Amino acid sequence: MIREHEKAQAWRLKNGWTLDDLSEKTGYSVSSIWWMEKGQSPPLKGSRKPRPVNVYAWQRFKRVCHSVHVETESGRTFTW
Repeated sequence: MIREHEKAQAWRLKNGWTLDDLSEKTGYSVSSIWWMEKGQSPPLKGSRKPRPVNVYAWQRFKRVCHSVHVETESGRTFTW
């Protein structure tokens, strides 16, 4: 079974985007996207063990990626 973070990476690659491309489109840093696609958060200071991604952080990331997808597909950019 494909896990959510694997789907996120597959989606990015299917669209032909690099980590830099998605970073520019979403405002997330390259390292944040890299960690999200691993299904982890960076280790806390003084620790070497990565942590699972917070559920709310994952939801925000999915919503931002969805917005990027909609804008890309429709050709229209969201404005307030």
